[in-house]
Amino acid sequence: MEQDLIRDIFDGVDEAFDEESKQEMKDELIRILPELHDQEYLALSLYYEQEEMMNWKEIAEILELEESDMELVRTNAILKLNAKLSHYNSVIGN
Repeated sequence: MEQDLIRDIFDGVDEAFDEESKQEMKDELIRILPELHDQEYLALSLYYEQEEMMNWKEIAEILELEESDMELVRTNAILKLNAKLSHYNSVIGN
């Protein structure tokens, strides 16, 4: 889960991080994910943690949202996580 989420949080860039940094980010994600709004947390959990990959359309149906609203939930969650992990931005030059 965290590897793909890390890549998404940092807009597709994760190769700049060494394994120790990635592990630190994983640990921090485990700590901060529950701080998200329930809908954001559930959406990310369903997308990144399920053994059978769900797509955003399926998740929108579960959460009883329109696809466009689901995109807003996803984007807001990613932006919040990016802000909380902003101290890693210097590694990738942001």
